[in-house]
Amino acid sequence: MPVLIDVSGTLLVGDVPTAGAVEALQRLREAGVPFRIITNTSKESRQAIVDRLRKHNFDVRDEEVFTALSATRRLILSRNLRCAFLLRDSVMQDFEDVEQSNPNAVVVGLAPEKFDYAHMNAAFHILFQGGTLIAINKSRYYKTEHGNDLAAGSVVAALEYASGKEATIVGKPSPDFFKLALDDLGSSAADTFMIGDDINDDVAGAQRVGCRGVLVQTGKYTAHVLEQSGVQPDVIAPTFADFVDRFLGGEFAQ
Repeated sequence: MPVLIDVSGTLLVGDVPTAGAVEALQRLREAGVPFRIITNTSKESRQAIVDRLRKHNFDVRDEEVFTALSATRRLILSRNLRCAFLLRDSVMQDFEDVEQSNPNAVVVGLAPEKFDYAHMNAAFHILFQGGTLIAINKSRYYKTEHGNDLAAGSVVAALEYASGKEATIVGKPSPDFFKLALDDLGSSAADTFMIGDDINDDVAGAQRVGCRGVLVQTGKYTAHVLEQSGVQPDVIAPTFADFVDRFLGGEFAQ
């Protein structure tokens, strides 16, 4: 059975691999299990994510990483939009073929250096004149080695409030994002596990399209958030490596 695997909080917490994750991913490959590593991150280009995983000895091929930035680019080009970007300069290589003059859309991701009044007010003007608001994701916070940090969702919410626009959410938990990832993997939702640390974006989002949701107790996981969510994971595992052990041991065979 194929698997979709989250990065932040599942394979890595900050810049540190979770316990046994490197070896567990290798075991999936050796067992012939198809997988895609999928991520909502908007602070790194796809190539940067691949390079970072390889730096920590994860055996990852370029085509095995599917990002919300990739999905966003597809959406922009399909709608022929001209975009102003509240994104880090380091990820703009993923949007080199997107028109930016006279923008009629605003794209928001995690870019703290762009979250000042001048940038946000310029974005507001575009939206107030009828522009489209696109959010890479609407995450409230993300886990780092220092704790939970504010994510881009608050900025998206502020622009929605000020402009009266509702953002198009591209990344998790958007059903379209999971469908694109499944298409990229060549698998059906019913046959696929989604493994992540976010009960809403990873588990509930994947369950809505028919995948089985696996919640790992690393990264941003807390028992309180799980209880408050009302979401019932199909599987709860202490770590990604623990799930892989059980998965390859046949515990979830149909």
